Amino acid sequence: MKPVRPASSGCSTSTSPAGAHWRKSWGKTGNLRPPRLDLGPRFAARGIQDLVPARRGRPFATLVPLPDTDGQDLGGIALPAVAVPLGTYVGGNLRRKEFGAPARLGRWQGSFLAFPATEAERRSSDDPRPSIAARYGSKARFVESTRAAAMALQRRGLLLPGDMAAIEARAGRTYDAVTAGRPGSRACP
Repeated sequence: MKPVRPASSGCSTSTSPAGAHWRKSWGKTGNLRPPRLDLGPRFAARGIQDLVPARRGRPFATLVPLPDTDGQDLGGIALPAVAVPLGTYVGGNLRRKEFGAPARLGRWQGSFLAFPATEAERRSSDDPRPSIAARYGSKARFVESTRAAAMALQRRGLLLPGDMAAIEARAGRTYDAVTAGRPGSRACP
């Protein structure tokens, strides 16, 4: 039995955790380098486990999506909320200090980090990402940009025509929620 080799992605939209410039601290988390078990020299060729219990072997190489300057993952199909964002969507979530293991990623949950609503808020929070006001100027322009992104997906056969009204309505509701007064908060209310 031959050992299974991980496929090389050959994809320019993935990188090591340390290469994810927007989330550099995530490269220091231990759970992004899971250990490989060493079952002994005969295991790969014959399926015989010589080491009981197994030893820790070399860690697996881990790749993560390469983020753009906003922190959005590159590659794949960008749904309207990601193509016309009000914040950064990330697939991981660092654990809170109060819950223990703050340098570890919480599993099965992502994060949404809202963009600052205004340029003044952006400057005061030292956020490098452009504000919602600088990106879109108005709610109407944001909803129209979302509609255009949804139409592009529909033309590619990736979105049903019946979904358009719901996407536009959700875009308007999300804009209102994210731009509502939220002193000191970077999360969607």
